[in-house]
Amino acid sequence: MPAGVDNQEHIDAVIKSEKLGKRLCSRYSLALGLVACVLFMTYFTMTIQLGNNQADARQINISGMQRMLSQRIAMLALEVSNPLKSDDPLELSHKMQDAIELMQSNHKELIDHHTDSPMSPEIRELYYGADGVDKLVMAYTNIATRYLVTFRSHGSEAVMASPALTDIVEMANNVMLGPLNAVVYRYQEEAEQKVQRFKLLETVFLCLGLVTLTLELLFIFRPMARDIVSKTKSLEQSNAELIEFSYRISHDLRAPVVSSFGLAETAEKSIRQDDTRVAFTSLGYIKDAMIKLDALIDDIINLTRMKMSDLMFEEVDIEKSVSEALEKMKALQNYDKINIAVEIKGGQTIKTAKIYFQQSLENLISNAIKYADVETIEPKIEISITLADKKCKVLVTDNGLGIEEKFHPKLFKMFERFHTNVSFGSGLGLYLVKQNVGILDGKVHFVALDKGSEFGFEIPIKATS
Repeated sequence: MPAGVDNQEHIDAVIKSEKLGKRLCSRYSLALGLVACVLFMTYFTMTIQLGNNQADARQINISGMQRMLSQRIAMLALEVSNPLKSDDPLELSHKMQDAIELMQSNHKELIDHHTDSPMSPEIRELYYGADGVDKLVMAYTNIATRYLVTFRSHGSEAVMASPALTDIVEMANNVMLGPLNAVVYRYQEEAEQKVQRFKLLETVFLCLGLVTLTLELLFIFRPMARDIVSKTKSLEQSNAELIEFSYRISHDLRAPVVSSFGLAETAEKSIRQDDTRVAFTSLGYIKDAMIKLDALIDDIINLTRMKMSDLMFEEVDIEKSVSEALEKMKALQNYDKINIAVEIKGGQTIKTAKIYFQQSLENLISNAIKYADVETIEPKIEISITLADKKCKVLVTDNGLGIEEKFHPKLFKMFERFHTNVSFGSGLGLYLVKQNVGILDGKVHFVALDKGSEFGFEIPIKATS
């Protein structure tokens, strides 16, 4: 094989390995990216929900505090107007002032909260509807403030008879409590609804995570595992074949060389002794040995090319392929004694990897010619190629020597020869056919006939673009 071709095939093999590595890395990165997206979405949603829960809890606490402050203000107003001997009216008025200011600030906080988070229609109705909490709180705190102004100006006796005291107690007991309770309960109800929605969202994210993992398993990790297993099996098979190949090829390459050395010495001695008959006989044997060696080297080159080549699909003219194959076979012994018939049905062209198709076709025809039974009345070979159902079926039938049943399990294996006394060969022909057809996602075919054999293969036809 030329050095340039060898280097190019090595480069192609390296590129194929790099492509596989990049494909695995990209799939793994995609899987991690999808998991990271789901985790980020979950984290982001939970962070927002936790913030909402804290805000909701504070709203409930503050609205509950408003309910308590409405009662505390009324209680302090009564104590300011009629203090016990141990109580200081002025100190009680300060406590009442603090309660009023806290109620006003709480109310402002509750209103301001809905600037960023819009009120629900129910809450808006409770705050701004007829007799809404907003008006009630403003009115209640204003009355309580006027009450304190009167106390600070005229003392406890003045506020005891003040209508403001009656208004404060009346609002606290009969007006404020109901709406403030309604606000608390509504905040609690909406918070519980948000928690339920959050639980539903948690379930959705759980399902999304499970679906993502399932999709990753089906469309990312399973294809990755399939690629890895396929490559591992291919490497294991290649390693086993390499061991057998190395052993057999070292013997098959060495044998004709060693025999040629011995024959060359015999020829040399015969020439010195003027025994040209023995010399020419020895040279003839040397020539046969070199022919076998050349055929073996050709098969090794074809095997190497098959192992290293990329699939390149192209339009193949079937009739032309058969003609080219037969043209190559004309130099084979007994070719002119065999009647060869060709039948092509269903079409004239297919789209496939030409190098694999052509090599497989040539090997089957070559075997049929090599192992033809020239002693029979009419040696014949029938080549049938049928295109149907998006498949190409190739059959090569002969009435030759056939193959004994005990050898059938060894068909299509490396370095197996079944008629060593009839024809030469490396034993790689049928092995190459099976390997080529396997690469094309096809299957090989063999039937032992009463007289001869039927070999063939079937491959899918690629759609033309």
